[in-house]
Amino acid sequence: MEVKKIKDRLLQIVKRTKTMDALHQCYQEQCRGVGLYHCEDPVKVIFGLALVQDKKNQLFLCASESKAKAYAKIVDSIDPKRGCYLPSEPYHDLFLENRSKEVTRERLAALARISEEKGLLVFATPDIFTKKLSPKEVFRKSRLSLKVEEQIAYQTLVEKLTFLGYQRAEQVEHPGEFGLRGGIVDVFDIGATQPYRIEFFDDEVDSIRIFGPEDQKSVEKLEKIIIHPAREVLLKEEELAAMHDGALEALMESRRNTKNKDVKKGFGELAEKIRERQMKNWYSLIPWCSQPLVDLLDWFGSQERIFMDEADGFAELLQESYQHIQEEYVNLLEKGSVVPGMLEAIQEPYQVQKKLQSFHLLVFQRLHKRIDTYPVDREVDVASREIYSFYGRVGALADQITDWFAKEYHVYVSYEDPRELSALKEMLGGYQIAFTQEWKESDPDRGSVHLVRSGIQKGFELYKDKVVWLTYQEIFKKETRKKKKRRGKGKKIEHFTQLQVGDYVVHDVHGVGMYMGIEQIAIEGIKKDFLKLTYGKGDNLYIPVDQMEAIQTYMNFGEKEPKLNRLDSAEWKRVKSNAKKAVEDLAKELVELYARRKSVQGHAYPPTTNGCGSLKKSFPTKKRKIRSKPLKM
Repeated sequence: MEVKKIKDRLLQIVKRTKTMDALHQCYQEQCRGVGLYHCEDPVKVIFGLALVQDKKNQLFLCASESKAKAYAKIVDSIDPKRGCYLPSEPYHDLFLENRSKEVTRERLAALARISEEKGLLVFATPDIFTKKLSPKEVFRKSRLSLKVEEQIAYQTLVEKLTFLGYQRAEQVEHPGEFGLRGGIVDVFDIGATQPYRIEFFDDEVDSIRIFGPEDQKSVEKLEKIIIHPAREVLLKEEELAAMHDGALEALMESRRNTKNKDVKKGFGELAEKIRERQMKNWYSLIPWCSQPLVDLLDWFGSQERIFMDEADGFAELLQESYQHIQEEYVNLLEKGSVVPGMLEAIQEPYQVQKKLQSFHLLVFQRLHKRIDTYPVDREVDVASREIYSFYGRVGALADQITDWFAKEYHVYVSYEDPRELSALKEMLGGYQIAFTQEWKESDPDRGSVHLVRSGIQKGFELYKDKVVWLTYQEIFKKETRKKKKRRGKGKKIEHFTQLQVGDYVVHDVHGVGMYMGIEQIAIEGIKKDFLKLTYGKGDNLYIPVDQMEAIQTYMNFGEKEPKLNRLDSAEWKRVKSNAKKAVEDLAKELVELYARRKSVQGHAYPPTTNGCGSLKKSFPTKKRKIRSKPLKM
């Protein structure tokens, strides 16, 4: 389906700038690469959204996950439902039996939107391309549509849900699950917020209802639903069987060739899992798949343009991501815990970069610099600047608006509701500044402030196009001083339910590890619950749940994922020792600094003379008319 376009005046304003005309000229001349420099973050997103065609989806690559999320939120504030954030899968999830369900669901929900909707601006990071998935058309056609009074065999529905990747559960509570009770099928669509209850009468759908996962009570009747794929690679049972056989054969050959007893044992346990079809994470079997698989770039036409944000760091990001995967693979291979050859399912950095270079690229940069990896044959100076907040200093704003008018700027101020509009009108009227709400498709007046309704939270200035956009928040928000946060210990874990599989934790003695869930271990015939933590080289540590005070959540101060420590090394001791020494050195420096300050004699300046007063009076001052009544904000 096509996303309904919501007209936001901001996009219309940007579309009639000279900068946009220059970009359209580049489009007409079929330029392979266009560099846009002097771009502030909101401007990058606005121009990207303005260039997206209603009948196509376009990809916007960012240097970090946090940036991709932030950009998607900016799109939602301008044109709801047109921004789509597609997260990358953490590299360690490729090897885990119990993967991060939250990331998987978020990815699948995004893929469902991309396969069905049009006019989307999709935000992701370059490492999204390392992993293979089913072609877009296969993904779209595999979705399951059901409506009341439709004829479908009960068993056929169960088989289709299994093919789509839904897991059977006693009680359906989470996306990606389905349950069976007599003539009732409960299913929680991967992109839905609540599950569906489908009642059958023989082979006919009798009713469809939404129900609450907590109390299992029906909430609302529906006539039709669509159930989307719950896994990224969609394969029939015969194909899966062939993949298991191929992986098993390769595994057994590697087992015969190895002389290491531990590796031989690990391969034997893994072979048993494959033989019994108990592999939850069967992505390691992908190298033996005969069906054509693609990467995300193949979901977008080769003639489409791809937007890239600060692309100078992309090559390093791809290399670092692949290196993490490689190291994890080698570590597990040394323990016999991974199928040999799995790495063939992952695209190498040079393959991704080569494919990216075959597309038409729009490279956004804040600074004017050359990127050798992604060369451009045309450059456009967007000439944008950040707008700084006025923090309620409306007098300073009035002076600034007067200055913009003198330079023949188009001045726009956005608001979100009638209350904000009323405050803006009162403020502008109080300073006798002309304003209008009338919208002109042609060139608007340059001597009036144009009040425009829009959800964007951040303004900007296009100084070559002589356009400035301010938001209500930037005019009236109060200035707040952020308290400095002390970098103390990570957050204490009160209960194991606060943790999710894949979370990083820090143990007092053993250092940084990864939480892998709760396991029951029998000790002297009594089963007890233990937290399972995985460390470097695949080492595992089991901690009784009643001794959770020994661990705390890992505090990450950057985008980079932490390195897992090893249980059999002194690495964590060195880290703690170095940190302790750094604190002691800092304390010593501070003591010495304050001691020196105390011993140095200060300089007393003489009082000001009459000459200073005369100098101050000599400066011309312009008196402003002051309202007799204060403004009501």
